[in-house]
Amino acid sequence: MKKLMQELLDKANIPALSLSWCQEDSRHAVAYGKTDTSAPSPVDTNTLFQAASLSKPVSAAIILDLVDQGKWNLDTPLADIADYGPPELRQDPHYRTLTTRMVIGQYSGLANYGQDGDDGTKFIAIPNTRFTYSGVALDFLQQVIEKDIHKKWEDIAQDFFTRANMKHSTFRQLPDGRLNGTRLEVAKAHLGNVPLPPLRDDGPGVLAGGLLTTAEDYISFLQYCFKNDYFKSTLLTGTLSGLPPTISPETSQIQWGLGIGVYSDLEKTIAFHWGNNPGSISFCAMDMKTGDSVVSFSNSMNGPFVFQQVAEPIVGDIKPLFQWLSDYCNFKDSPSKEPDAIVATVDSILSLARKGLADKSDAEANRFKQSVQQVTASGGPGIFSKDKEKDTLNSTLSLKPPQKK
Repeated sequence: MKKLMQELLDKANIPALSLSWCQEDSRHAVAYGKTDTSAPSPVDTNTLFQAASLSKPVSAAIILDLVDQGKWNLDTPLADIADYGPPELRQDPHYRTLTTRMVIGQYSGLANYGQDGDDGTKFIAIPNTRFTYSGVALDFLQQVIEKDIHKKWEDIAQDFFTRANMKHSTFRQLPDGRLNGTRLEVAKAHLGNVPLPPLRDDGPGVLAGGLLTTAEDYISFLQYCFKNDYFKSTLLTGTLSGLPPTISPETSQIQWGLGIGVYSDLEKTIAFHWGNNPGSISFCAMDMKTGDSVVSFSNSMNGPFVFQQVAEPIVGDIKPLFQWLSDYCNFKDSPSKEPDAIVATVDSILSLARKGLADKSDAEANRFKQSVQQVTASGGPGIFSKDKEKDTLNSTLSLKPPQKK
């Protein structure tokens, strides 16, 4: 497995990857690479990665949890609770109409980071009229929540993390290298193979993109929400169709729940989100019928192609979704020189993990990969075919060396 993971990192030009998935209630996780190319430390499944915008669904769930406890209201105007934002914004007639539902549902009318208006001094659209993906709005919501509840966001989050079995998650950096008494490494963000400066240790927990977590913890989060009727009907259910017009997929195929994207085609409905911090990207997807889910983290700007190859065996064909993410969300990496090789390597990694053979030797793993390539090249069935009667790959492949005649 180590050889296969290193091969994948080399071909995709990524310092480290952390992958986890749940299929038919069976969970798997693999991680490999370097936390920092300038001072290499090995990555494992307990290494924390920047979740980037995968923070948003978690933040939304924490807020919805407060609502479920009777501590918060989705539809009370934020201005009725506390002042938020700069003085210029408070002069706008829409200031007093903004609610929590609009913020976590991504139709606040406020700008995102990097857009005109990201200083929070103006609305770029009328709230509650169209999709406006905004980290700024979440910053304002955090201000109001902390003022009203008299707790820091990290303290509120840790209460939720305990119940969701997210033992390795935090919205702050680790100044002493420990979280809940356990020493943990953090994968540093990279541009290419050049590490970026670490995030501030004393920075506030940012709802929109400040979560540090593991792929396994994020799978626990998705499963916790899927098995909770309240979260399933709010966080994970598409409610907004007013996205900007797109062709692939059509706008009608993508909606937004109260915190997460929802992609639908004729066969399935997939809850999804992507993350794109400088030097760190991420992706998650979950089949809303089965609960099968997948999470991918990379400590570089490369990885979307790998993420797609990891996700599709778990949740099915989502090529139109990745095309939308590429075209409209700039979620893409430089074209790989060896895309077919990446696909074969990902198939082998997923298959080894599924068969419980992740700890086999490099020689055995290489034989397994060759078997995968042979079956794929011959037009054989997919490794994770939903139709078990058609899925004969597991009986076709073997780690045993060929018998001499």
